[in-house]
Amino acid sequence: MTRIRTLVFPSGTEVALEIARALEHSVHVELYGASSRDDHGVLSFPRYASVPSITDTAFDERFAELLADWRIELVFATHDSVHEYLASRVDAWGVRLVNGDPEAARVARCKSATYALFKEMPWIPRCYADINEIPLWPVVVKPSRGQGGQAVRD
Repeated sequence: MTRIRTLVFPSGTEVALEIARALEHSVHVELYGASSRDDHGVLSFPRYASVPSITDTAFDERFAELLADWRIELVFATHDSVHEYLASRVDAWGVRLVNGDPEAARVARCKSATYALFKEMPWIPRCYADINEIPLWPVVVKPSRGQGGQAVRD
């Protein structure tokens, strides 16, 4: 039986560790891990590599080499920014990305794009272009891109 060569990147996030625990004993999957920083991934993935950050100009070339060397077929991106970055590139590298539609990745990563897509839904927060339009205070101000409450102000 051929096992699916599966890369988890970055491999030190909590999501990555959950994927490792879920798939480590699967007879259908051969797991690999990679990260751009020293983290728990090196302990959780017996087949592990260090790669540059997605912001590094050397990332694309090094990541493509890693995918080819390990003959990776499937990639789990375990960080939103990484997922968005990889979504537009995986076709050229000949691998599949879990939830890899580039437009879905872009919309999911950008609050303003998500809000625009669902603007008619009653559960979408109201957005204001001008501080003088806000009818009632207090409000929460969030950047369009970000996660984990970073740069949130009230």
